[in-house]
Amino acid sequence: MSEEKVQKVEEVTNNNIKVDENDINNRGFGANLYPKFSRPITEALIKNPPGAVEMTKYPKKEGEGKPRRMFVSEKWDKLYGEPIGVTSLFNNLELTTQKRPNNRFIGVRNKKEDGTYGEYEYQTYSEFYKHIENFGSYFNKKLNVQKDTIIGIIGINSLQWAYTMFGTFYNNGIIVPLYDTLGISSLEMVIEQTEMKIVAASAEKIKLLISIPNFKECIKTVIAFTEPREDDRAILKEYGINVIVIGDMEKEIEADPSLKTNPIPTDIEDTAMICYTSGTTGKPKGVVLTQRNMLSFVGNVYICILSQQLYPYSEKDCYISYLPLAHVFEQAVFHSFIFLGARIGFYTGSVKNVMSDIMALKPTCFITVPRLLNRIYSVVNKTIASRSILVRFLFNLACKSKMKRLAKGKVTHWLWDGLVFKSIREKLGGEVKIMLVGSAPLSAEVMDFMRIAFSCEIFEGYGSTETVGCISLTRRSETEAGNNGIPWPGCEIKLRDIPEMNYTSDDKPYPRGEIMVRGPNVFKEYFKMPEVTAENKDEEGWCHTGDIGMWDEKDRLRIIDRVKNIFKLAQGEYVAPEKIENILINHELIEQAFVHGESLQNSLVGVLVPDEKEIRHYALTNLNIIKADTMPLKELYARQDLKKALLQLLDKHCRANDLKGFECLHNIILETEPFTTENNLLTPVFKLKRNVAIKKYRKAIDQMYIEMEKEE
Repeated sequence: MSEEKVQKVEEVTNNNIKVDENDINNRGFGANLYPKFSRPITEALIKNPPGAVEMTKYPKKEGEGKPRRMFVSEKWDKLYGEPIGVTSLFNNLELTTQKRPNNRFIGVRNKKEDGTYGEYEYQTYSEFYKHIENFGSYFNKKLNVQKDTIIGIIGINSLQWAYTMFGTFYNNGIIVPLYDTLGISSLEMVIEQTEMKIVAASAEKIKLLISIPNFKECIKTVIAFTEPREDDRAILKEYGINVIVIGDMEKEIEADPSLKTNPIPTDIEDTAMICYTSGTTGKPKGVVLTQRNMLSFVGNVYICILSQQLYPYSEKDCYISYLPLAHVFEQAVFHSFIFLGARIGFYTGSVKNVMSDIMALKPTCFITVPRLLNRIYSVVNKTIASRSILVRFLFNLACKSKMKRLAKGKVTHWLWDGLVFKSIREKLGGEVKIMLVGSAPLSAEVMDFMRIAFSCEIFEGYGSTETVGCISLTRRSETEAGNNGIPWPGCEIKLRDIPEMNYTSDDKPYPRGEIMVRGPNVFKEYFKMPEVTAENKDEEGWCHTGDIGMWDEKDRLRIIDRVKNIFKLAQGEYVAPEKIENILINHELIEQAFVHGESLQNSLVGVLVPDEKEIRHYALTNLNIIKADTMPLKELYARQDLKKALLQLLDKHCRANDLKGFECLHNIILETEPFTTENNLLTPVFKLKRNVAIKKYRKAIDQMYIEMEKEE
């Protein structure tokens, strides 16, 4: 990098600049410049990084602990996130395209005539960028998209989704990702609140859009990813809504080059997107995220790589994009891979086919959520349990041996990786070097197993939509599961006392309280909700997460409770249902769980979705229920002897996992229908929508309490 360029960046930042001439991906453009790390990156620091560093320069305030940071930023005068020299998400794409035009970027699998899918086919960064120039020009000239124009997007992850997003960013517009699990009434609210006039949609989502009551009056243009169904197109025509297929846009621009426009300049404080929370506790809120907010994730990833707290980057790296782009965590990872000039493969759109997509792509980085890893863990255990004594012996021996190595920070083994774990590793393509887990806690048991089975490092991120998906990240070479790591480089964390729950920052031996976060990753506001914004973000920029955290003996953050999803039982005990649910689903008979309690009741009840195969086997062999393996599931689940036996099993299981008596279930119903996004009981990242579940099972809950009263 030239001295002139370095000097120019120094003038802009007025900071102590560290120049890395051997920029790991040779981005240039000043993107490799950061305020000097607070500590030298030594071999010892890489192998044993410190925990969260308390900021001694801050005075301690009444009712809260001192803020803490990651070691690289402990001496920074201000919190810092975005890469210097990158001003927007579009600019991020633009700069990578200039520096790495021929790198493979987005890959898709095309469907063959026989219904199967071929290998991944890629667009390079330069090829993709040329498409964006066309779409961006069309958006501006034909649809009048300009600064702050809002465009809704609904559909599975696809090239067309990406085209729409960057076509909007080309003109400094704002995207509003939509998803059908918001529900019709919430989608209606979003359309009304944002006053959007344009929606881009995959063909199968158009019928859903048409069913929204205010769609006809509010929406003026539908951008269709592919040709809509004839009946849907006819309805849109009847409504007077302009319909344009995204492929036709490009043809029109190519036919008339005079329509080409230049990108509209974007400031780093401009709004990039409004992400509506999926409403696990009530009405969705529009989280306003600026360009700086989004770029802070990108920059923090890069800082972690430079400080060797994430694995070394290679241009051969890739990840599979199957978590919804409507979710901020996926968005943040997507733009980070663009910054690195790496590959992204879109899945083919069906959860049933995602394992086939993974095998075809062979990702080196696997971005996932606990639900999928829990499922893999369950399947592997059941498979091993059905094998011969010799196989089980070797498997258990291999696990014990690798657990000993894991305690020393090593995830590989010269013998067991090839002999025992190779077939498991190949389920994810065989090339995974790193897993990044987000959206919900992953149990220590599952975390350890994934590390030894896939011989890779696993980083668990903790965050929310309001913090662009990440507040803290587990440390490299972490040997203990069950913690949430240390603060993200560009933010700081403190704990606020919650005396009504007996959590304080002065607790011994470990400080406890509500997790508060501040930094460039913290959202701007809730869209058109100033009062709600004030409740969740104070004047100093601290965001209230609603989670209860603890600094452990190694100064790592641990999530131990929840402020918002707690309730008090009649005798005054506070209960955190998510903690109990996570323990219940680790039992081999239980697939999903919903735990509920009420302030006028003394005990908990639950709705459980058993593992059908396992529960049938248990009922037949342990309870001697005749034809348990073939009788209708509803009939089996209605049996009182099964319910009574299951309650006893789960009570023992919960107490063995250190739950108190009042945290155990006293009555249950068994549900035949799993909780899914389709039946609106789960969010797009598979979190339980508690308010929806309460409403759906209201009669069953009341009946369970009535039954318990009769037994007393």
